[in-house]
Amino acid sequence: MKTDNNICLPVAQTQDSIFDLFMQRVCKDDEVWIKGEEILINVNYIITDPNYKGHYAKLKTIPETYGLYTQSPVLEINNVNDFKTALFNFIKAFVNKESSWTRPYDKNWMDIAVYSMSMIWTNATNQDFSNPIDFLKRYTAFLTQDQLEDLKEAKEDRSINGIKVWKQVSETFYERETPHSYNLYITSEDGKRIYFPSVCYGIQDDKAYVYAIHQIHDKGKKNSEQLDSIRRYIKGRGVEPLGIATLMSFIEECKKRGITKIIMPDNFIMQYTTKNRQKESIINNLYGPTKIDKIDEFRQKNEEQLDSNQMASLNNRLMSMFLISKYYSTGLKFLEIPGDVSDNLSVDIQNYKIGREIKKQEDRRNKKIVGEER
Repeated sequence: MKTDNNICLPVAQTQDSIFDLFMQRVCKDDEVWIKGEEILINVNYIITDPNYKGHYAKLKTIPETYGLYTQSPVLEINNVNDFKTALFNFIKAFVNKESSWTRPYDKNWMDIAVYSMSMIWTNATNQDFSNPIDFLKRYTAFLTQDQLEDLKEAKEDRSINGIKVWKQVSETFYERETPHSYNLYITSEDGKRIYFPSVCYGIQDDKAYVYAIHQIHDKGKKNSEQLDSIRRYIKGRGVEPLGIATLMSFIEECKKRGITKIIMPDNFIMQYTTKNRQKESIINNLYGPTKIDKIDEFRQKNEEQLDSNQMASLNNRLMSMFLISKYYSTGLKFLEIPGDVSDNLSVDIQNYKIGREIKKQEDRRNKKIVGEER
């Protein structure tokens, strides 16, 4: 099926030809270039499939290390045929879809394909690099599924502290982690929209993945008394209250549509490796390749900053979910927490309900039963 601007994957392309393109353009010793622009992506890989008899080397270069949370990962391909199928299906879905997220380049399917098969790994966790087939299947589903599609037209959401709030889903731009975003906003007296932070999400079957909570709209927004009133009402406890409100509304909408789990992936390791290389490139241009001491000094400081930013982003997402569970809802059941076993925070939302019950507790000082709203 052709898209509106006639960009689609040519029928002559096969699983083998797309795999060759991936190996020759993305998995090589040099950085990836598209239209004369260096996008500073370099994918390390290892082929562990015992049945693979192809001509590509089974092991690429040993990756460099950029700090505890930003070391360059290795893509493990343990079944080449299944990987080819998953990669082909992803590229076909990406190239054929007409959206802001899939159109960093126009009029050339190969530029779009190389971009997508390069940049997609900046949204992968360590476990995704160990299991890239499931990762590619997940993002193919993100491109072809969206149970919240009926919210493309704005609808009224719950009022917060007496303030009317609206909800709407929209496409994200190509630099974001997922194709879709869930947005809340209020309107000012002159009718302008004032947005909350957005939930960047993708859906696979009955699971909704939350990859980020970003201020996508109104990045330079002005504060308003209405927003401050909502912040005081929700009380973020160290986390942006408006982001908590968006996430709560998103979970509620997912539950209505039969989604049973919310999954928040952990550390997107290659995002920070890529940012590190981009900054190193700038330093190299400023000081020249002979100023190794300057580059080393920058690297040490930048590693600390990137690691700190990475942990802050992760903690904010996870803390928002924990606060919702503790103070603002009932029925959330935590199934997985990021650690040695899992890269994901996984939460069962089937019994999710906004609002806390009033529980009776004994006041030991007065020996009376009192009501406490939690």
